[in-house]
Amino acid sequence: YINRITITGNTRTQDGVIRREIGLSEGSLYSNSELNESVKKIRRLGFFSDVKMNVSKLKNTTDKINIHFDLAETKTGQMSIGVTQSNSAGTSFNFGIQEKNFLGTGNTLNVSFSSSKAVTTGSFYFEDPYFTDDKSSISYGVFSKTLDGLELVSNAYKIDESGVTLGYGIPLTETTRVNSKLRVSKRDLTCTDTFKLDEPEQCPAIGNEINETDVNLNLNWSGSTLNQAYNPTEGSKNSLDFSVSLPMSDYRFYKLNASHKKYQAINKNLTLKIRGNVGLAQGYGGKEVPFFERYYGGGSSSIRGFKFNSLGPTYSNLGQSGNAKGGELSILTGASIISPMKFIKDSDNMRMSAFIDAGGIYDKTSSFTFDELRMSTGVAFSWLTPIGPLGIYAAKPLIKKSNDETTTFEFTIGSTF
Repeated sequence: YINRITITGNTRTQDGVIRREIGLSEGSLYSNSELNESVKKIRRLGFFSDVKMNVSKLKNTTDKINIHFDLAETKTGQMSIGVTQSNSAGTSFNFGIQEKNFLGTGNTLNVSFSSSKAVTTGSFYFEDPYFTDDKSSISYGVFSKTLDGLELVSNAYKIDESGVTLGYGIPLTETTRVNSKLRVSKRDLTCTDTFKLDEPEQCPAIGNEINETDVNLNLNWSGSTLNQAYNPTEGSKNSLDFSVSLPMSDYRFYKLNASHKKYQAINKNLTLKIRGNVGLAQGYGGKEVPFFERYYGGGSSSIRGFKFNSLGPTYSNLGQSGNAKGGELSILTGASIISPMKFIKDSDNMRMSAFIDAGGIYDKTSSFTFDELRMSTGVAFSWLTPIGPLGIYAAKPLIKKSNDETTTFEFTIGSTF
């Protein structure tokens, strides 16, 4: 039987946040498998850089034990504030707070604001993962975005959007759950005369503005057996996501996304990661998928070695000719061999990897052909810094077309491999 469960090292995270992940309680029968699973669940929280567990027998007894958890907390939040200057976008100001263990409660709080001459965004998001005793979650948020492409390209469009979100999730098993989210937004769209030539069905009449409302329902299934939140070496993470604009909306489209990540230890220092993602967007009721909801490819989150959002079908009319217009089908895959950097002191949060990325963006599902696949290879460096994940990679395209826009090096903040 379990006599006592003690926890040390959590100077910030509340005891209750940790204990609700432990599948054993004081006075209950001891289970080695349940205890090991509890350690994994605590690691998957992402609040601790190290989780140690010790079991000891109670003196002068034969059937009672004590369990002790020794934790080392890690940074769970990011705060950023800055001013940047770009020849194309001008001066940009940004401020953001991302905290997934707000005040040690295990709740998530994200607040952000950024402003430049082309894009202004603001958002607030809060999530309580244990809104009820049965581990149901609730989330809500507000957002606003103005994208003025006219400030960057003369033949573009302008979108003003604002709205709210409300989400609720329930657990299915210890490692899987289902989440739902309702997103309601109001969107104003204005197109230039030139851009309307490429999007005649979606742009308003010349000189007019469209005011539309989108009521979007999202359903998501997710499952994770990763052995830890950061730099996992074993387990998998899967998700199936379906979103649809409901009939009361001015839009008629749906999107289906499936993703898979698998980590397998090769030896003590090397980990194999395999990933895959398939996305499908379709219109219904006689309407097309909005051009701003299509899939794009290229860049650090898809196929490295190609410029951000440059892959896939392109516009053909004057002015927009050669620019990517996005597609309704996205297929992305890749494999990496990841290694810690033990030759550097205090490098627990640093990783190096060698990777292969492949995939393609297609105008329609019927447009799929292996001839349009792209592939690249390279090396990457990732570092989980106090201000967020930092990444640097060097890539070389292996399969490309003569008109593809490629890039050899890229520096990112906010993405990991």
